Amino acid sequence: MTQEQFKRELDYQISMNIANRIKKEGIINGKDYKVINEFFIKKYKPPIGQIIIC
Repeated sequence: MTQEQFKRELDYQISMNIANRIKKEGIINGKDYKVINEFFIKKYKPPIGQIIIC
């Protein structure tokens, strides 16, 4: 994995960790979480995250 791929993966994982926390707090629901996930996959193009989540 290149440094650029690692940074994209890290940015994606951090973003989804935050989304997961606000989902657990009830601020967003599962549908919102899915939309957020799709947005961040398109934004960051994570080499590992998109394989695991999809």
